Amino acid sequence: MKVKLPRKFIFMLVVAVIALLPVSRMVRIRQLRTAASISEGHEAISILQQQLEGLPASEAAALVQRTMLDGADGMRFAAADLCERYHDNQIADVLVRACEDPYSEVRKRALSVALKLDHKTGYRLLLRAMQDEDTWMRDDAIFMLESLAGTKHPEIDKQAVPVLIGAMSPENDRLLPIISTVLRHITHQPWRCSALDQPTRRAAVRAQWQRWWQSAKPEYAAEIASAPLPLEPGRFLHNLAPQFRVRDTEGETVDLHQLSLKGRVVMLNFWGTWCPPCAGETPILAALNLAYERSGLTIIGVAGKEANPDSFATWCHLHGLVYRQVINDQAAVPEREFGSIYEVPVTILIDRQGRVRRRWDGERDYRTFDAAVKALLSEKARSENPN
Repeated sequence: MKVKLPRKFIFMLVVAVIALLPVSRMVRIRQLRTAASISEGHEAISILQQQLEGLPASEAAALVQRTMLDGADGMRFAAADLCERYHDNQIADVLVRACEDPYSEVRKRALSVALKLDHKTGYRLLLRAMQDEDTWMRDDAIFMLESLAGTKHPEIDKQAVPVLIGAMSPENDRLLPIISTVLRHITHQPWRCSALDQPTRRAAVRAQWQRWWQSAKPEYAAEIASAPLPLEPGRFLHNLAPQFRVRDTEGETVDLHQLSLKGRVVMLNFWGTWCPPCAGETPILAALNLAYERSGLTIIGVAGKEANPDSFATWCHLHGLVYRQVINDQAAVPEREFGSIYEVPVTILIDRQGRVRRRWDGERDYRTFDAAVKALLSEKARSENPN
């Protein structure tokens, strides 16, 4: 026996389903943001793939775009990875923005995908990445360039020459063999060196390239804009850092909200005395503290898995760590809300408005931190002196 439903009932049911669609999308996005706070980047890819299952291609692409702009760290990494499947003009635009993401792992993944999707755009982003403040990012970009240079795009390769010459500094001496190899592929000039060469030999090769550049400069494209990426607040900076209020090892209150109200730039360093890379990074942080504390920088060490507070205090004293320290039990400072701190060191830089501007997973050198800190400290000066 067939049951015939009233037309009015069917109409109301259709209206209800349509009305719930926007709500379901909101729930889906909220789930992505929540899932990201308990997932690493590669786990987040699996989570995002599950969310995309069954969606029409246009809706899936739109969800990837929104996640790229509004998701937490892990989900933005996943969205960058999955952009390759939903390539269109809008996705390409979002991918370009992702190369300015505060999280270095997102920038690296977005750059890799951009190179696959559009060689010309990807190459331009690659040259920008070679001027990133993050040493790891610059290293990755140079290695990527080495695999591309001298192949099928000589007119694009020429744009790399000014950037590569600019990267030939004593500070980048360990990368000089790769830089000179790439330049040889592009320019067909003879000078090169190896990783086994003495510093004097490397300096001589660098000088030869720089002398050649003085006469060859007019033949090559204008240098790519060299402004460090963290200087310009972008689409990602509407998210405020998670707030917390705890006691440091001296018994003083650490209130992230109050530090922002005071106009301080805050650097959070998640670390532990038991972690060799973390311990190796502490002299760099101590030097930053000495250089910039009076200019508006507050460094807070967030130490985890420290069983004995007295032993921890002794370690910090012996190693000259005078910046503030918090012994974290994973509840006082909400690690999950900072994008899942699974391995240390992780360093997060927060600007004067309380926004996360940089996240570095793994140890970094002084140059990386120094460039980003200078950029954020200079923003207030520029706003006070617009001319």
